[in-house]
Amino acid sequence: MKHFSNVRVYTAFGRITPADKQTGRERGTWVERDRKLEAAREEWKPRRQAARIGSMQKVIGSVSVALLEALLPGETETGSAGEHPAKG
Repeated sequence: MKHFSNVRVYTAFGRITPADKQTGRERGTWVERDRKLEAAREEWKPRRQAARIGSMQKVIGSVSVALLEALLPGETETGSAGEHPAKG
């Protein structure tokens, strides 16, 4: 029975043990969880920003290549090495 009162957490209590709920320690537990979560968010922030920038660079890079290929003439239109193809 001690396990269920002192060790096992209950979702109905917000992942708090019944003993913590009865003794009023749940508030301290929530404050500590919030502090840890905020610290983790600050630690994750540079990684998320780098991932977001990397994703945008991939999209911009692929759009730029596609745009350049569409705008710049290819070898078949100008001939190889920039020469005009011989006329007929």
